[in-house]
Amino acid sequence: MDAIFGLKIDSTLLSGIYGIVGVLFGVISGGFITYRLNVKQMKKSLVLDLQIKASQEMLKEIDNLTNSLLKVYNNIDQLISNIELYNKSLIILQENNQIPQPKLSDVYAVPIEDDFVKMYSKWIENCMQNNSEKCEQFSLAFNSYWNIFESREVILNKFTNIYHIILKESDKLIVCRSNYTTNYHMNISSDVMSKVIISEEKIDVTKELWEIYKNETWDFIGYLRDFKIELQNYFYSDLFDKYKVKRREPEDKNVRVLTIDSEMEE
Repeated sequence: MDAIFGLKIDSTLLSGIYGIVGVLFGVISGGFITYRLNVKQMKKSLVLDLQIKASQEMLKEIDNLTNSLLKVYNNIDQLISNIELYNKSLIILQENNQIPQPKLSDVYAVPIEDDFVKMYSKWIENCMQNNSEKCEQFSLAFNSYWNIFESREVILNKFTNIYHIILKESDKLIVCRSNYTTNYHMNISSDVMSKVIISEEKIDVTKELWEIYKNETWDFIGYLRDFKIELQNYFYSDLFDKYKVKRREPEDKNVRVLTIDSEMEE
């Protein structure tokens, strides 16, 4: 006989009580452990769900931003072609003595009725109108890209450096676009409106500014491509047998490639 709290209890009964207590303790402990594991798994699933959703949203924004920038690029590229065609048409007319050599006093009084000149000048005008619209579309796409990342930065915190690098590069892109547009309005627009041959010097400056703008555009598109690659590899690789999208490998080794480990430059 054993005693509990002064009461004499049969040893067999006591063993049974201890057994029940042990089972209850095991059940409670196991339940608690299972609960903790379930909570941990639920948290992991929630985090993964948020990451996948945020990354999908960012991939969509990157695509929209890239496409809107390409539209700006293609429009300006067409503008350059139209300016050259316009100028060549006037030069041909002048060489055939169909228009007089313009003088400073009568630059705005030279009537040009050639259909090609009028067509190209109209195309140039349309390109500049389209440029304003497409630049506005790019600005809206960039604002959306900025807003999505800023509102999901906690989830996408591994990509903060890439995001800020692209943000900084966008300032360079805007400056290049501003320089090009200013040059057009200052040096090209009045000549086109007046049907005057654009000087080689003005054409050269325009092409030089376009080359700078073009290079900056492709650099920027490359960085957006890098961002897409890093997002996919970080969030989706483990879900698809460790498959990874290959990073860019530019022929020019001086071209920067952004990765998840990229640091901000001073």
